Amino acid sequence: GVEVGERHQDHEQDRQDGEHQHAQRGQRQQRLVELAVCQGHQVVLAEKAAEIGGQFRLAAVPPCKQDIATALKSYYNHCKKHGVDIRLNTEVTEDFLKELDPDTVILATGGTPLHINLPGIDGENVIDAIDVLDGTKVPGSRVLVIGGGDGGTVRELLRYACVKQIDLVEIDEEVVKVCRKYLPQTAAGLSDARVHAHYEDGLKFVRHYEDVYDLIIVDSTDPFGPGEGLFTREFYGNCNKALHADGIMVNQHESPFYPKDAIAMQRAHQRIRQSFPISRVYQMHIPTYPSGHWLFGFASKKYHPVRDADFAAWEQKGIATRYYNVNLHRGAFALPNYVEKLLEEVE
Repeated sequence: GVEVGERHQDHEQDRQDGEHQHAQRGQRQQRLVELAVCQGHQVVLAEKAAEIGGQFRLAAVPPCKQDIATALKSYYNHCKKHGVDIRLNTEVTEDFLKELDPDTVILATGGTPLHINLPGIDGENVIDAIDVLDGTKVPGSRVLVIGGGDGGTVRELLRYACVKQIDLVEIDEEVVKVCRKYLPQTAAGLSDARVHAHYEDGLKFVRHYEDVYDLIIVDSTDPFGPGEGLFTREFYGNCNKALHADGIMVNQHESPFYPKDAIAMQRAHQRIRQSFPISRVYQMHIPTYPSGHWLFGFASKKYHPVRDADFAAWEQKGIATRYYNVNLHRGAFALPNYVEKLLEEVE
């Protein structure tokens, strides 16, 4: 019998490169199997992945390449028709070969991506095309939402095609379950494939990430109880670390109207200013919140929320909104005198 498969190659170069040379890939594999079958051999085809075809399979992913997928399906059916023993999700190890005891082993070894030696080529923002086609990495904006288990923030983010992945960190899974059941119009986006839910403390979650996110939205409760940690200097510092160099953090900033809320607002503003070079506050009218006058924070390592805003690009998206418009965006950062004074006291 002939075994055409993927064998574990423990070469020093593999260890140095951090790459595993995968065998039995693409068209070479197909041609070898066909030749072996035609010559009357009993063939076992082992593939480490869940599908045959190797990198040839990835070539079928882009638009207008469906013919390649059809060819791979035809090849698979052809192998089955002629009695080829196809074993998917199977790595050819030494033990596997001893058990199978083939007369001949053919390794159709695949290639590895060529990385040009350029400064920054190994950065977090560099993605191989092969990883995109394979679905292991997602190009485009990656957003972290802390809190927001009702799904409202996620729903609005999903309206932007540039958002490719949303990590939702909600400390209480029961919040999500209840909102799915009783607030389906708000929670509908939680089932989107781009949304990845993590049920844990946002303070602990963000500690483990560096230079990963384009945007962090802190949709938290008030600064006491479970939400207290999301108003600490440690938390804001870790958010800074988790963002890319041009990343932005937006957080709920409490109300300036009532004295106790105003103190919490000042404390949050002071800590954010200690963590980000650019920190601004804007306001919204929210009737269901205490006093109806609520503040939000904008923090960034690079961008000013008004001077650097590309309003023309946003309007070109054609997104219909009930509240937001570009004039409101500009005006939201113009604060009442009493709010300006409260902020100045801690700056």
